[in-house]
Amino acid sequence: MTAHKRSGGGDGVIVLIYPRHSPFPHSVSTPLSIFYLGSFLERESFRVEYFDERIHSPKVLKELLEGDVLLSGISSMTSYQITRGLAISSCINKVSPDIPIVWGGIHPSMCPEQTIESPLVHFVVCGEGELTLLELAKTLREGTGDFGSIPGLVWKDGPKTVVNEERKFLDFNLIPSPYYGKAREMLMLYTGRKDVREPVGIQTSRGCRFRCRFCYNRFFNKKTIRLKNLDTVEQELAEVKSLGAGSILFYDDNIGYDRERILGICDITRCLGINWSADLSLNFLDSGLIRAMEESGCSYLFFGAESPSDRVLRYINKGQTSAQLKEGVKLMAQSSIKPMYSLMMGFPACTEDDLRETIDFASWIHETDPRAEIGLQPYTPYPGTPLYEESLEAGFKPPKTLAGWGLMTMDYVNTPWVKDKLLLRNLFLLSFLAFRYEKFLTGSPVWCLHKLALFRWNRKLFRFCFERIAYDIYKWFYRLLYKISGL
Repeated sequence: MTAHKRSGGGDGVIVLIYPRHSPFPHSVSTPLSIFYLGSFLERESFRVEYFDERIHSPKVLKELLEGDVLLSGISSMTSYQITRGLAISSCINKVSPDIPIVWGGIHPSMCPEQTIESPLVHFVVCGEGELTLLELAKTLREGTGDFGSIPGLVWKDGPKTVVNEERKFLDFNLIPSPYYGKAREMLMLYTGRKDVREPVGIQTSRGCRFRCRFCYNRFFNKKTIRLKNLDTVEQELAEVKSLGAGSILFYDDNIGYDRERILGICDITRCLGINWSADLSLNFLDSGLIRAMEESGCSYLFFGAESPSDRVLRYINKGQTSAQLKEGVKLMAQSSIKPMYSLMMGFPACTEDDLRETIDFASWIHETDPRAEIGLQPYTPYPGTPLYEESLEAGFKPPKTLAGWGLMTMDYVNTPWVKDKLLLRNLFLLSFLAFRYEKFLTGSPVWCLHKLALFRWNRKLFRFCFERIAYDIYKWFYRLLYKISGL
């Protein structure tokens, strides 16, 4: 059915949806990708409801869809969230086929024309979505069908796909707090959880100044960074603290571009008495900055270390050296802040020696700082990135459908130049069980797998990974639950 036939939705509610992004016990932090959109729409007098598949039952979604709905919006990253997003889209189509289904987020922005080829997708919002979704909502409400004048929109005109002109970036300071309106009411569903108390998300910037060749940011944010004024940051942090937030997660792609700005954020969190965590670059660290972050309430930092090889770091344009990585790990080991180090395997130009060096580096990190979380994940080519074109030349066959990208999970090795794909899959799973158990699996009945994975890692017994049996049973169990629930 074309977009024209779906116009004229009246003054109904806008339902914004965040599909589950992992089948495992994972982050249930606040979904800023839909909260920012919803707050922006509510400020323009639209009614908004949210469905977060991680915390809501399928019954909640079906009840929302049975009302007067103007449009449904689904946020999606590449990987498992696409699979769940398509299942939810199918549910929407069955409950009420006249509800326009709008997809947005990182993956639809990278592959808008392929995304809209799905019969379950009627519009795609590319890039920063606030203004595009607002103008689409107004057009649907008015029933004019004038979709061609909305920058950033991809839509169907009969059998033809129409890609409108790009949308220019908003001034980030003009976008309201994500906890305006309905999201403010929902906040207790996240801060009041008894199983895992996740931090409340806040963004102080959009975009990234780094130029990593594998990262979506070069495409999605066009090599720009937009900073929120620190006065506004302070207001938003004070607001979420007054709403009961015990800790904050800065959703910035990297909070470390300017030392004075980081120190300014530290001053704010220290004065407010807020515990916080963020992404940072290891080469940005020094003892004085770490001390300031400790005193300001920082408890957790994520580092994209990627590789200990200087050759690989130059190849991916990481902007840091092996010596800086190791010095940063040593500095963090002396601090009270818990670190998480992400390492990547299987870039097109990587060798078996590079993989062995990465494994040894992970072991060295664990010996240097036993508290550290460490994750190894296979490289997946993302459209729009410099390494994507190189990957195509090296034989990578991208999925031919939107559903195919949903299979690109972190344990799925899809690159033809990797000869021992099973080894990389095993390394991903074993590193998760060995080094990230405390955050995701504490108190679960599979604690023995953690001990076993750590034993196997220390002795480099990576080949016969029978832990994968438990892994596959877990995934099968969740698929069964979804089938029973109707989603």
